[in-house]
Amino acid sequence: MTDLQTAEDICLAMPKIELHRHLEGSLRPGFLLLVAARNGLKLPFSDADGYCSLLKFRTFADFVRPFLMGVNCLHEPQDMLEAVVQLGEQLAADNVVYAEVTFTPQFYLRRFSLETLFHALNEGREEVRRKHDIEIRWIPDLVRNRYDVSERCFRMLMRCDLKAQGVVALGLGGPEEGHPAQTFKALFDEARNQGIAVNPHAGETAGPESVWACLQDLHAVRIGHGVRSVEDQALLEYLKIHQVMLEVCIGSNVALKVCTEDQHPLRQLRQAGCRVCLNTDDPVLFQTTLSAEYLRAHSHHGFSIDDLNYCVRDAVDAIHADLKPWVHTRLGDMA
Repeated sequence: MTDLQTAEDICLAMPKIELHRHLEGSLRPGFLLLVAARNGLKLPFSDADGYCSLLKFRTFADFVRPFLMGVNCLHEPQDMLEAVVQLGEQLAADNVVYAEVTFTPQFYLRRFSLETLFHALNEGREEVRRKHDIEIRWIPDLVRNRYDVSERCFRMLMRCDLKAQGVVALGLGGPEEGHPAQTFKALFDEARNQGIAVNPHAGETAGPESVWACLQDLHAVRIGHGVRSVEDQALLEYLKIHQVMLEVCIGSNVALKVCTEDQHPLRQLRQAGCRVCLNTDDPVLFQTTLSAEYLRAHSHHGFSIDDLNYCVRDAVDAIHADLKPWVHTRLGDMA
């Protein structure tokens, strides 16, 4: 680091990969006001400050409300296309070269067909590629606490040519407690047989048993969050041996009170030999950026700049898309 380069400058300039980010958590307040007005909807805020006043999370339900408020603004295919374009602007500002972005199709299928949804998402993806030379791939996720809805959505997904639509994995989100991953075993077995990777959330609001279930019942190759794996030494050893990537989102974990900043297990996971990468999860809702998450890891959790570079390189090996040579090329000397 030179005298003219602060850690903040380096973290911002560093080419990055993002593997855990929700489209619905990347909707800026100005964009929401625009699409709400276009769709004749009234929002409980009129500017960015009013929006930020809604982002005080005492419970998970406090987070769900503004998350769903954003979802409910997306009424038309054009809204989805523009949501992807403004996501691309955020990725470009963070110097992200490749991203795997989660979205929840169940939210939209009463408004338009899955085919229409994918068409809009992929028009946006093409615009992001043209404007910023950023590659985006999709991870549609199922919702743990609504198996009936999730199964119907899954059947629709399986009738599509998912790879042609840019889909690289199937996710599983929603509340962990009381909604075990095993319930979805048959669905994820079918997805794997179709060549779709398995990428569930686990080990965030529930403990190591939730991560074990995703590994043993769903055969997950990556885990969204997984930070509570530190509570089980045998699980840490398994993750190390099998090189399972944990998609860590520090700001999200702190905001949702999974742990405090001082208690966050990022460094402990790395010291245990686990593969970790840094992500934003829902950056607008958590008022963060990927560069800020890198700086946080450096400033608060003892990661050197070399450690951060290693996280980026390691993330390339965990991407689901068959684009590793291209991504390495984009990363340049870092790779």
